[in-house]
Amino acid sequence: MNIKVISTTKTFKTLNSSFKACDEVSLDINQGDFIAIVGYTGSGKSTLLSMIGGILRPTSGSIYYDSFKISDASQSDITVFRREYFSYIFQHPVIIPNISIIDNIVMPLIFKSEITNEKIEEVKEYIDAFGLKSKENMKAGLLSGGEMKKVSILRALAYGCDVLIADEPTNDLDPKTIKVLVDIFNSINKKGTTIIMVTHSHSIASQAKTVYEMSNGKIIRTLK
Repeated sequence: MNIKVISTTKTFKTLNSSFKACDEVSLDINQGDFIAIVGYTGSGKSTLLSMIGGILRPTSGSIYYDSFKISDASQSDITVFRREYFSYIFQHPVIIPNISIIDNIVMPLIFKSEITNEKIEEVKEYIDAFGLKSKENMKAGLLSGGEMKKVSILRALAYGCDVLIADEPTNDLDPKTIKVLVDIFNSINKKGTTIIMVTHSHSIASQAKTVYEMSNGKIIRTLK
């Protein structure tokens, strides 16, 4: 699946002013690409990612997944499309606090009818690799912030779609887990998963095939 971002702008308005968080951004992302976007806080990275992911609607411009124009689609169509084709690692952990770690990770697979014994074993391997094996049956609300972030990441990895969108995926992670995550990213990318990642870390970004830098809502250069 190829993604085309065409002259996309997102303007936010307040009572007395407005500002462009993204300003005429265009990108071509092909199936199997691994894209990283870097830049200072406020440069427009997460806004761009949210528009590509169908969370925010552009003020102007277009975003296509092949022939599907996600920028104009209804919210119900976007929801169905997301369930089918991509998963999302949010900057801040999204968990259900009163169920276990493993249930948090597996539950979204209901939408894909993929809760099999093989999938459960795969999830347990991921949990072990992220250092959470001893806590897999603990209620997620009892975890630390960093552990909650791990659970949120593991849910997206277990879901396993064509496109993985990752907003600051290494925030709040320890160095060992960051290495494990980068290795997993490289592995799934080699198998054909498209990865679009926003990060402040140039060392993490260097793992991507292509690195763009944003400033003041624009992509100002290609670093790699």
